[in-house]
Amino acid sequence: MNNNIIAKECRDIAATFSRLASFFAGLCIALGVGAPIPAKAMPNCDEKIKAFLATPDERTLEAVSGASGQECWEVIGFSNVFLNSLIRSVEQGNRWAAQYLVGYLRKLDGGNLEDSLRALGQFSDHSMAQLLRFRKDGRLSEHGLVNALTMLPISLNNSLCGNLSALTVRRFRVMWIPLEDLAEAKAMALKAIDGAASKLIKSSGCDGKAKNLLTAPNEQALKAVSEADDKKCWMVIGCWDNNFYTLVRSVEQGNRWAAQYLAEHLKELDGGYLGDSLRALGQFSEHEMEQFLCFKKNDRLTENQFKNALTNLPLSLSDNLDGQLDALKARRERVMQITRDDLTEERDMALKVIDDAVSNLKLIIQKITVIGLWQASMARFGQNKSVSTIYSAHADADKIKSFALDRQKNISQYPYSLNPFGENKFNTCLNYAWAALQVGLK
Repeated sequence: MNNNIIAKECRDIAATFSRLASFFAGLCIALGVGAPIPAKAMPNCDEKIKAFLATPDERTLEAVSGASGQECWEVIGFSNVFLNSLIRSVEQGNRWAAQYLVGYLRKLDGGNLEDSLRALGQFSDHSMAQLLRFRKDGRLSEHGLVNALTMLPISLNNSLCGNLSALTVRRFRVMWIPLEDLAEAKAMALKAIDGAASKLIKSSGCDGKAKNLLTAPNEQALKAVSEADDKKCWMVIGCWDNNFYTLVRSVEQGNRWAAQYLAEHLKELDGGYLGDSLRALGQFSEHEMEQFLCFKKNDRLTENQFKNALTNLPLSLSDNLDGQLDALKARRERVMQITRDDLTEERDMALKVIDDAVSNLKLIIQKITVIGLWQASMARFGQNKSVSTIYSAHADADKIKSFALDRQKNISQYPYSLNPFGENKFNTCLNYAWAALQVGLK
């Protein structure tokens, strides 16, 4: 009787330890710690995996994807260490790592799948065309492409502007792909990005107010945006490219409410966005110069912003210096028409800024004209002239060679010159040849 009881207790203890062992084994697999590796996979895959993760390239990808490819993936997919190493390479833009990961997305779920899709999104920041090609070639599903492009880095999760700006950048990268065979994938990507941005904007609480200001800028719409959470509303407009350039176009066309809103938020901008904004305010001044001067008087524009706006001309005039000169003169005429006594200081500042810009531009045009005439005359110099040869059988070749090498070492002291009045008068090939011959004859 006692022996039977002891035997039963031993069996119960053994069963308990068996269940505990199964539990901890499952926990280890979930955590990627000491993940079990198939016995036959390790000898075939160990070195291939190490080589691929250390240097993902076409050769190592082919090796790890060969006959034992599925077994090798099981080793990588069951190890957080290996999978995280693969994901880091994808995030850094390695196309071979990305190609391998895309091939096994269907094997992943939960956090590992999310991390992988987010990594492919960061891969697109390096090579958008390649990500779209994965879709075109059928390696990446439509669902996978949409999620990869719209799942942004975790560091941006609490930043409305950061998320909208990141989506803007990705949208640009898609737009600038010229390959016609990727047109379908491009359309899919743009729809996904625009949809993600729309959701973010709607969640901000400023969607309707911002939309009213952008579609019909007036005093009431400006007041509604300003009385709401102004910072958040500006993010909706200033951090999403489509909204921002809708505002800029209204400013260029002379809308004073759009211009006032943009002027008040210039401090939030930098780089190309700031340049485009100042250029737009310059064009606004051509419609509403008095209002533009009021922006300076009321401290909506700093002195530097005021000056830069007046002298930043449309990009269409970039290669047209005479057109730039005419545009500056036209702005000057508009300033001269302002007669309000309370704007005298701003009017005088504007005139000085424009006059200085005109003087500098005239100087540039003058220099370019002189250089152009000089180049044209030099292009004709020597045309239809015969070539003469100077030589002597008595010249010492070694002396001439030494002379040439010395000139080569000190070439900056003997610049080419056709100026008869300069320091190096007519320092040409003919002078050089004659001097070399004289050295050889000494």
